[in-house]
Amino acid sequence: MPAAAVADEAPPSYDALLSQLKSGFTDIDYGKLRDAYAASAGYEPYFRGGKDEKSLTEALKASDCAKVLYAANRLLDSNFTNITAHVYAASCAKKLNDESSSQYHRKVALGLLASIARSGNGQAPQSAYVVVSVDEEYAFLSTAGYRIKDQSLVQFGQHECDAIEVVDANGAPKTVYFNVDRPWAWLAQKFPPKAGGKTAAAGH
Repeated sequence: MPAAAVADEAPPSYDALLSQLKSGFTDIDYGKLRDAYAASAGYEPYFRGGKDEKSLTEALKASDCAKVLYAANRLLDSNFTNITAHVYAASCAKKLNDESSSQYHRKVALGLLASIARSGNGQAPQSAYVVVSVDEEYAFLSTAGYRIKDQSLVQFGQHECDAIEVVDANGAPKTVYFNVDRPWAWLAQKFPPKAGGKTAAAGH
């Protein structure tokens, strides 16, 4: 196969997909967007948002939608695949009568959630939902109406999975599995395992 043809088949970069999305074109492949983010230089699967996330939490408690939008957009500047930021941005934009922005963030959030839903069924380690960050797990469960009770790490072959104990709106318990290979690979690269020991990801 000619080298040019191989190059043509290279997956789109995070910046390229982000450019499409920010131009208003929301009909993109959100699975590819998440994969591209995980392959980008700015990928940080355990980043909690620091001051911006704290500001978002405080603004939500104060029901200050203008500040919620500001904090959410700051978080999205760092990671546009942040589902929680899109959800709160959509909600507050609607309250501020900015229907266009509300629909935009809603479409992006739904696209990201759907791409996770298509990656598995979460019923067992071998069919775990595939995530590229820990925040995706919480956002996925929260938007589905689950309340998290406990979390543990399990192995399936060479794969690492989070087993999350949840209860639904009726109080029924359930275990949902997420494949966390990408976050673990990032940790292993950042913190190589010591001789005879596991990577620092054991603290996950």
